[in-house]
Amino acid sequence: MSSLKPLKGRAGTVGHLRELAGVISPVIHVGQFKLDADEVLDDYHMDTDETMANDEESIAKDLCTDVSIVKELEELCSAERLKCPRDDEVLNWEDVRQVPLDTGLETIQNWLQLNKVRLESKLSTTVLKSKYTDYDCNLQDEWIGVKAKDKKDKINPPETIITVAVNFPRSLRRFKHTTVNFRVLGSQNLTELRDVIPCPLDQQPIGRFTDDPDLPKDITCKDLFKAGYFFIQNTFYHDHRSESTGDDLSKPVLNRAKELGLEFPENLQQVNMEDYSFDDLHLCLGAPYIYVHQGNCEHIIVFKDIRLLHPDDCMSRSAYPISVSRSKTKSPACKVCEFFTAKWMTTNDEFSDEDPSFFCDACFRMLHYNKDGTCAGSFEAFPYNGREVLFY
Repeated sequence: MSSLKPLKGRAGTVGHLRELAGVISPVIHVGQFKLDADEVLDDYHMDTDETMANDEESIAKDLCTDVSIVKELEELCSAERLKCPRDDEVLNWEDVRQVPLDTGLETIQNWLQLNKVRLESKLSTTVLKSKYTDYDCNLQDEWIGVKAKDKKDKINPPETIITVAVNFPRSLRRFKHTTVNFRVLGSQNLTELRDVIPCPLDQQPIGRFTDDPDLPKDITCKDLFKAGYFFIQNTFYHDHRSESTGDDLSKPVLNRAKELGLEFPENLQQVNMEDYSFDDLHLCLGAPYIYVHQGNCEHIIVFKDIRLLHPDDCMSRSAYPISVSRSKTKSPACKVCEFFTAKWMTTNDEFSDEDPSFFCDACFRMLHYNKDGTCAGSFEAFPYNGREVLFY
């Protein structure tokens, strides 16, 4: 796991233990994974033009095994095997107190243990929900079997699909789930992922809105401040596509590391993001890497999975990177009316006992401005762009 290690101490111990436990994989070269798969698999398994059949003979061929093994697997993995003896007795498991205690299933027992603390503290009797929502499942299903627009748009095997999780800074008060999962192609450049990562700070309008809340909001931070980098396996991948990028954002990080006496890895590099594809990367699955933009806005990114292109995958190259999940956000309500969602955020606000504070447009103007449009007090105002309104 890449990191700047201190001269003394055991900074690498946690990462080493996680790797031994199988949470983090050894270092993988994405392009070599594709080449190795091309050598091992035959033309039948590499063909993406024909959807795999579901008959026992075809499944046995796909698994490189006998038909008898497939029949045994069908029996052992059937839906009927997933039922426990008391499934039919419970019609509604919305209340944790209705879940039977004697199912004989360890998963249910562990699940009840997780709910026990909430039940005893009387926080809620509602059953803990799965992290996989119907919305995310439907979002993934939308891309199954999507065809290419034309021959140039068609993805030709061998090709890898990488699942990348992008995390947002979390606020327990407003956000429940802060991860967005993307599927990218191994042959795509890193810049193509960077361009689709949604962040409210990128869409933040530029201007002095405290004095005039009606200023145009068409110029955003992303239009002016285009610098950013990925830090993956001791390498800074900088975005230098624009002349207005300015200084590399890694400079203050490296300068601060020198001040603290941190030891730099021998293989520390700084390269151009636009010159590298995902096939060029060396990475560890499950390891936390980082994406930084807008000065100091940090997003943890995790490469969760690498696999070959499947016949049921989207075959349109222009559709990637594909978003296959959404972050679950809780829109802040207006502090005054507590009904409409926030359109403005204020700091150092003498009219509020919270910092920051959120207001709908009507309450914000009535509370903070006089009839002639002048400020009624001391505060700083910013248009609020919540993650819930981002398109990705």
